[in-house]
Amino acid sequence: MSHGSAERSGAYVSFAYDRQALEDFRQEFPRARWSDDRGKWFVPGKRAERRFALWMDRQLSAHDPFANEKGRDAFAFDPIFSPYLEVGNDLCLRTPYSRTIIGELRQVPWAYWDDTARAWRVPFRSYEELQRR
Repeated sequence: MSHGSAERSGAYVSFAYDRQALEDFRQEFPRARWSDDRGKWFVPGKRAERRFALWMDRQLSAHDPFANEKGRDAFAFDPIFSPYLEVGNDLCLRTPYSRTIIGELRQVPWAYWDDTARAWRVPFRSYEELQRR
């Protein structure tokens, strides 16, 4: 994802708000800047998206290294059936626009909007909260 100007490359990223995660993010990406227009962080650099994905993996693993496996097992035992849900390495939700749905998805820990896929991404670790909402 590019920043908009031809000379700057980077990625717009977002993650669920958590005070410690924000501090870690600011330390890992000191040149990152908040975009009020997009409601996301802009991380400069050609490898920004990859660097952010690696950072996010470390953040998730630090909380509970087996959370994704637990969530995947919970999904296998009690799956959500929906034409809006695709299952892969995570849960991918493509729904018609709804403020209510967006409000609910923003409350799911670690869920984020993926501009490239034009869908919400929810890691399996957040499956139970997604199911509740």
